[in-house]
Amino acid sequence: MPVVDGVVYVGSDDFNVYALNATTGTLIWNYMTGNVVCSSPAVVDGVVYVGSHDGLVYAFGIPFHDIAIGDVTSSKTVVGQGYDMNVTVTAADLGDYLETFNVSVYANTTIIASQNVTFSSGNSANVNFTWNTTDLAYGNYTVSAYAWPVPNETNTANNNCTGGNVVVTIPGDIDGNGVVNMADVISILRAFGSTLGQSRYVPNCDIDNNGRIDMGGVMIALYNFGQHYP
Repeated sequence: MPVVDGVVYVGSDDFNVYALNATTGTLIWNYMTGNVVCSSPAVVDGVVYVGSHDGLVYAFGIPFHDIAIGDVTSSKTVVGQGYDMNVTVTAADLGDYLETFNVSVYANTTIIASQNVTFSSGNSANVNFTWNTTDLAYGNYTVSAYAWPVPNETNTANNNCTGGNVVVTIPGDIDGNGVVNMADVISILRAFGSTLGQSRYVPNCDIDNNGRIDMGGVMIALYNFGQHYP
C-alpha cells in the first residue's frame, strides 16, 4: 500500500480503489472498478496505477497542494511619507484541497502587511491590504507579495509575484521628483472635487487616501510647499 503526501492508496475486494488519509483513515476518494482489486497500487510520476480482475489497469492523478499569487497592484505610484495607500493581491488555490495560508506584502525586503486567507480548490480572489508608510525612508520601493507554502506543497515557483514601484516622498510631492512645488499644487487642483472611480480622480493626488481629492490634499501640499530632498 503506497503512501504519498499523507495519502494511502489501497485496492479492495468490493471492487473499489480507495485513497485514505494516512493519519486518520478518513476517506478522500474512491473509485469502483469492474471487479475485485487484489493488486497493490503503484505510484509513478504523480499517477496512481492499479490493476483490477476486470482485466483493466486504472490510472488516477494524485491530489496536490498548490497555492499561488497571480498579481500585485498598488493604488498609487507616489505616496507621501506617513500616509496610507492600498495594495491589492490576487491569490489563488490551484490545488485539490481547501487551504488556509498566509499572504504577505513587501516593500523591497520589508513586510508591510500580512493576513491569513482561506480558499477552496480552484478559487481565486483579490486580497486587500493597507500600507502605512510612516516608518519608511524616502525612496523607491518595489512592491511584491508572497504566499507562504502550505504543507506538502511542492510547486512554490508561483508563490511570489512582483508588482510595480512606489516612491515614498514628501507629502504633496505628487510627481515624486523630491520637491513640493507649483506643479504639484496644480495637479491637485486639476483633480479637485473628484472621487474614487471618477475619470478625473488621480490616486497620487489623494494624499490622505480618503477616496476624494479635496481641500485636505491642497492644505497638505501648501504646508510642505518648497520642501525638497535631498
